[in-house]
Formats: sequence, structure tokens, C-alpha cells
Amino acid sequence: MRERFEEPALPGLPRAVRRALVAVWISLGLHAAVIVLVQVAPPAGGRADQPTIEVRLMPASEPVSVHETVAGPAPEERPVAAAAGPAPTPPPLPVPAAPGAAAVPALAVDSAVDLTYYTARELDVQPRALQDIQPTYPPEADRLRQSGTVRLELKIEADGRVSDVSVVGADPPDVFDESARAAFAAARFSPAQKNGRPVRMRMLVEVSYVRDQRPGAGD
Repeated sequence: MRERFEEPALPGLPRAVRRALVAVWISLGLHAAVIVLVQVAPPAGGRADQPTIEVRLMPASEPVSVHETVAGPAPEERPVAAAAGPAPTPPPLPVPAAPGAAAVPALAVDSAVDLTYYTARELDVQPRALQDIQPTYPPEADRLRQSGTVRLELKIEADGRVSDVSVVGADPPDVFDESARAAFAAARFSPAQKNGRPVRMRMLVEVSYVRDQRPGAGD
């Protein structure tokens, strides 16, 4: 069942100012550990019926792994009958290794680069936004009093950068897509962690744009 979001208390701000702000909620739900409030300043000459943008982080399914290309097995060699000839020369005697030489150990598993994009439920430490994420309400959609929803898939690197933002669903299409994509493409997060190491993460985000539909509002 969808959670009900209420307007947050903003102590120290006049009531008129609080009404003029657009609240953008980022709710991490049961699979994460923090609720972040992001506010978007209204456009110049703001009205009392400002639109609302609600952002929810959704649980992703299976982790996405990036696998390195592995060479296939070498083609089978067919035995070739040896031609008759002189007796083979005996192999040379092995030369002892130089003093102090040691075999190079294989890389430890812990030092290998982890190329998996983990989901939130697989992490020990969840990423946190390092700055406000501020989607803007498209002016044309605001003028037409359009509402809509955009679903994004984010790929967050081990250093907290957002390396890829894909629109995986939008209703209506091509209205709010760029607003949502641009806001999250510029975001930075604290690194996600698994087993004490920074790792990559895959996150699904749902951004809801809700416009006041009251007749005559804002006219």
C-alpha cells in the first residue's frame, strides 16, 4: 500500500513561505534507512497553488553485473603423425632460479574490482544524497495544469557519481522526462558499501509531478 506523505514542518519559516515552496520527498521505504526532504524554489511571481513533485526510491530487482569478456577454450588440436627422422635431442637441464627470486602471488579477491551494480537491499550502507535534488516543474506542463509520473533507473558508481540515468517509464511520455533525468544526472551520493567496501549501486526512482487541478486556480 502506498505511503501517505504529509507536508513537513519547517520551523522558522513563515506560513506563507512554506506554502510557496514545492516539497520534493525522497522516500527510501523499507529497503533503505533515510528520508530526505528536498525543496524547490517556486518560479518568479509564485502563486499559492504551486505544483508538487514527489520522489520515491523503489526497490530494484536483481543486481546487474558487468562481466569482463572471457576468452573461449582453445580449438582442439588433432594429433599429427610424426615423420620418421633422427632421434630427438634430449631436453636441456633446468636452470636454478636466481637467489631471492619469488613467485608473484595472485591478486587477492578483496583487491579485485567489483563490477556489480547492487540493489538497495543487498547493501550494508545505503547511499545518501550529498546535495538537494531539485527537479523543476516544466513551465508548459505547469501552464496546462498537467500531472504525471516518471520512473528512472540510476547507476551510481562506487565514488557516488551517477554514471547513467535511464527513463524506464513515463506517463504522459516526453513531458516530465527531461526534468527528472537532468535533476538526478547532476546528483552526487555518498558511496554505497558492502562488506566494508564502496560498491556500485542500481536504484529505481519514481518522480510524481502533481498539479493543482482546481478550476481557476492560479488564473
